[in-house]
Amino acid sequence: MNKSQRMQGRRAAGFIAPWVLAVSASLIAACSGDSPEQLVIAAKANIAKHDNKAAVIQLKSALQRNGSLAEARFLLGKALLESGDVSGAMIELNKALELGYDSNELTPVLAAAMVLRGEGAKLIAQYGATDLANAKSTAELKAALASAHAVAGNLDLARKSAEQALKLDPENQGALLMQVRLLTISKDFDAALKVIDKAVGANPKSAAVWLVKGDLLRAMRRSPEEQLAVFREAVNVDPGNVGAHVAVITVLSQQKDFEGAARQLKLLQAQQPGHPQTRYYAALLALESKDLKEANEQIQALLKIAPNSASALQLAGEIDIRRGAYLQATASLHKALPLTKAPAASVRIPLAQAYLGSKDPAKALSVLKPLLDTSNPPAQAHSLAADAYTSLGNTKLAQESYRRAVATNPNDMAARTMLALAQIHGGQAAQGFGDLQAISSTDPGVAAELALFKAYLSKGEFDKARQAVDSLERKKPTDPLSADLRGWLELLKGNRDKARDAFELAMKRAAGDITAAMMLGRLDLQDGKPEPALRRFERVLQADPKAVDARMSIIVLRAQAGASADEQQRLILEAIKLHPSEPAPRIAQINALLEAGQPRDAVVAAQAAIQAVPDNASLIDLLGRSQMLAGDATAASQAYGQLAKLQPNSALAAIRQAELHATLKDTRSAISQLRRALEIVPDNLDVQSALVGLLAVDGKSGEARSIIASMQAKQPQNAAVWDVGGDLESYLRNFPAAVAAFQTSLKKHDSAETAIKLHRVLLSSGKRDEARNFEEAFLARWTKDSTFLSYLGDAALGAGDYEQAVRRYVQVIKLQPDHVAALNNLGWALQKAGKPGALDYVERALKIKPDSADILDTHASILASEKRFDAAIESQKRAVALAPAQHQLRLHLAQYYLATGKKEQARTELSKLLEAGDQFGQQDEVKKLLGSM
Repeated sequence: MNKSQRMQGRRAAGFIAPWVLAVSASLIAACSGDSPEQLVIAAKANIAKHDNKAAVIQLKSALQRNGSLAEARFLLGKALLESGDVSGAMIELNKALELGYDSNELTPVLAAAMVLRGEGAKLIAQYGATDLANAKSTAELKAALASAHAVAGNLDLARKSAEQALKLDPENQGALLMQVRLLTISKDFDAALKVIDKAVGANPKSAAVWLVKGDLLRAMRRSPEEQLAVFREAVNVDPGNVGAHVAVITVLSQQKDFEGAARQLKLLQAQQPGHPQTRYYAALLALESKDLKEANEQIQALLKIAPNSASALQLAGEIDIRRGAYLQATASLHKALPLTKAPAASVRIPLAQAYLGSKDPAKALSVLKPLLDTSNPPAQAHSLAADAYTSLGNTKLAQESYRRAVATNPNDMAARTMLALAQIHGGQAAQGFGDLQAISSTDPGVAAELALFKAYLSKGEFDKARQAVDSLERKKPTDPLSADLRGWLELLKGNRDKARDAFELAMKRAAGDITAAMMLGRLDLQDGKPEPALRRFERVLQADPKAVDARMSIIVLRAQAGASADEQQRLILEAIKLHPSEPAPRIAQINALLEAGQPRDAVVAAQAAIQAVPDNASLIDLLGRSQMLAGDATAASQAYGQLAKLQPNSALAAIRQAELHATLKDTRSAISQLRRALEIVPDNLDVQSALVGLLAVDGKSGEARSIIASMQAKQPQNAAVWDVGGDLESYLRNFPAAVAAFQTSLKKHDSAETAIKLHRVLLSSGKRDEARNFEEAFLARWTKDSTFLSYLGDAALGAGDYEQAVRRYVQVIKLQPDHVAALNNLGWALQKAGKPGALDYVERALKIKPDSADILDTHASILASEKRFDAAIESQKRAVALAPAQHQLRLHLAQYYLATGKKEQARTELSKLLEAGDQFGQQDEVKKLLGSM
């Protein structure tokens, strides 16, 4: 056996040995002649030696032979509790209770388990007035009750329970330690030290005693070194003691020694891998290191064994907020709320943050109200309330809340800055700008400068915005931020060269500055120089090889520079290989496959992505979309069901299910799903709009109009609401009402999108003169807008007015020389009008977007019209390869083959179209062409 084989053998032995030993112990116990009673006796001996693992095996073996052994159930529950398996302990202790085991022994252990499981309130309700026959047992129960009262914040009741325990048993360690904790809370440190030193002298091998002493030293603000020495003594005394490890982790974390804390966590995980506290601190440290996936996995594992733990639920909420899973955060934090003593600021503040994150400011205010109604609300509660009022558009109350936040904590520069901004937006500009200048002069931070920059920029006061940047640069002369802002400012002023200089300076200050690289890349592309842009992002990657954004920007730039679809996929796969747990490259891969008309390949990519990045809502959403486009409605429905489980309070899954049902023409099921979505997001405009449309399709125009009336009453100034009304009336062919709705929308907000809708309705209702007058008036207002012009070109093209289409597309291209759709359509219109230059415009479009099947189809059509069939066939073959599901492209290819007498090639393509069946609506044409051959 060589060295490598020996090493592999050792590793294998190391992996297998614990399993073999456990199985062997079980087999020996099972195969021996020991009776269940003898196994219980042996287990007791192992418990006395603190060998709980062996005891658990023996007790389980005894219970396999005789499940009604009450003592075995009790001992197993006690051993599991000491091993950290609280849930397993509760099961066995409750079974022992059902079997009638002695309550004097059982009740104190069950009480301790209930406290650890977070069921203190239940313990108090069930056993608060219970006295046991044995004084020592009653003392242990009272000590557990003292802990439950203390956790609930009822310190007087905790003190009373501890005193009762000590009267019954003056040496009861739990009660003594509770007494120390209560003296510590009341800051009677001298008395607390006397009690704890006495306890240490009496029980130097008790980890619990050392732990309480460490807590006391922490409360007395003794040095971290003194605290660590005591907590580490607790670990030395009992290496399996979870609390001792946790105390060391806590002190190290407070000292920002996260590496040391992580090392201590590994020691804890080796001793107690499944203990709730192990899970909790694993989640906490993962959150600190920004490993949100690990943090979420650990906290979810903890909630399975301690579903009613307020601290676990609170941490779960905070992790979800960081993950952006706001609706899951609200679910966890709402569950924690009744488990936390009022007013529960530690829960209400993150819960309000979650509601603000999910764009629900009204609920954020509702959650904050009990805090704000107290005599001394925390400053953060006022700040969050101000944020909520700002979102609701109530600047007056926002200002008042910011003022209260500043009054509560005058040193809160963020609150002072936000108050000044609220004053600016609330009509007190002079006061607001003055306050921001004052903050800027005294605060070493740069929040005020950033606020001033943004505020002056919005007012078009560029010189004053520059002064804010100057101030920021004086505070942070080596920071790239000031150079980035200066670059933005120069761009807005039209000074591209100065902007470039500023962004170049930012990259000199920080080679990994993604903002500067992006802006310089954009300038390079505008100058027709993609290579310098690519080199910039490559330098960002050299500075930070983990910069996923930079890598994805390179892929986008290569696509814009004309990279083929295969080249883009190669780059995306390379990014996935380098960043396997990052969702961004995988999302890009799936989207690229969908855009290429390859939904089945997208399904495979999405499944692989979810395996690598589980529980990612965006990836699961894309899987469902890919499956839907691939025609697998059942699988898509399952994916959206998985999305609903992942985000139970999210409307997204219901919306996706509605889209799926609508695709399958199951309108009523789609409506049902949208109603469900509105229960979650009652005022969501997109969902309301979709529901209105489906109700109209289902013949329920009255209900649709009722919803729109409610929307308009709630948001009369929101132009989008009036657009929805116009869309409905247009669908119902009630053109006068549609015109009125779109005109109202344009008065609220002048936009090209609404102008297009109004123009269409005017034409549909036969009012061509009105349409022409509106067209001229809108173009006079929007002289630099290409959207409306492009629409006019499309409308003319659809109506066969090729001269007018050419005129409009030329106008678009003057405004946007690289407008791909306009270049392509202009080529098509010129060909149809019999004018020269068609091919030149389409080839310009192909240079910008070389892998567009639609542009290649136009290109082939123009070549065929010029009798250049061989070249047309090559272009059309590329179009078919890029979008094989677009059957019209294949039909055109067959027609070109026939035009050149290549009947066999034509037959091959037409046969494929026959196989498509109902998926291609021109089967008569296919059969006709086949017949002609």
